[in-house]
Amino acid sequence: MAEATPDYRKTLFETSTLPVVTDEPTFEAIRKWHNMLKANAMKVHTSLFGGQHGYLALLLAPADYALISPAAVVRPAHPGPLLIPGGTTQHMAMTMKDAHKEALRIFREINAVEAALQQMLVEAIDPIYIEALRDRATNSIN
Repeated sequence: MAEATPDYRKTLFETSTLPVVTDEPTFEAIRKWHNMLKANAMKVHTSLFGGQHGYLALLLAPADYALISPAAVVRPAHPGPLLIPGGTTQHMAMTMKDAHKEALRIFREINAVEAALQQMLVEAIDPIYIEALRDRATNSIN
């Protein structure tokens, strides 16, 4: 059974909402949102991206992140299904199962943190300015 996803906005983020802008967002509003989202992303600990800045790497270009951390920005992919070859020892099978479970947890966590940050931004912007960012096939925001 999958573990429940934590509510990062309520439990870890510095701020759970961004100031709402009903008109076209200005540079100042966007900069303020970006800074607030960066502060929130840094509140969620991870060993990814060097382990020192939480999920800040999600909000910075790799070149910008390289200015504060020597760690590479490599987003983990979904680990796929767990495949244990026949003849694998019980100990090795358990080790593989634990490693797969952890890889899946990390994958889900990074997506949940990103979704929470994105949700905050969507709530702060008039929907007319979000529509251009939506994928026509999936309706997701890219």
